[in-house]
Amino acid sequence: MLIHVCCCFFHLFLFFFFNDTATTEIYTLSLHDALPILEKYEKLESEMKKVKQNQASSSSEDLMGKAVDIKGIKLLATKVDGANANALRSLMDNLKVKIKSGVIVLAAVEGNKVLLIAGVTNDLTDSFHAGKIIGRIAPIVGGKGGGRPDMAQAGGKEPSKINEASEFAKKIVEEVSNCSG
Repeated sequence: MLIHVCCCFFHLFLFFFFNDTATTEIYTLSLHDALPILEKYEKLESEMKKVKQNQASSSSEDLMGKAVDIKGIKLLATKVDGANANALRSLMDNLKVKIKSGVIVLAAVEGNKVLLIAGVTNDLTDSFHAGKIIGRIAPIVGGKGGGRPDMAQAGGKEPSKINEASEFAKKIVEEVSNCSG
């Protein structure tokens, strides 16, 4: 859309300042040719987002095998390859249903940024707060975040520290389990 607006302004510029019919016709023809390409690009980009979301949700079964039990609390803390923020949220929703009762911390890298999401099933929100969990984990990856008791998100800029962040999630669950048990 922005390209279209910019092209329209350029078209007006050519028309008013040069008033050259040949230049205007060439520009109009190239704009006419470019719009279908832009529309196709936007459609492909949308389809790619859907594929990433579907890929992430289909991997929920595989990820459940990575859940560990820490003093009676199921914890799934792992990196998800190729997921964007929407895919992580969708995956979180699927995993909360599958885990039934537990804490989930997912991380992904998008570009050179870290995406983090934490989720706590409703039965555990009295003991665990996803916003507080993510608030403690995010600084490890050079970021910050927060959220509700059942779901929280964060961003960071140090992808190399995702494994350290996942390990810290285990320490948080152990710590809270010791306090409430």
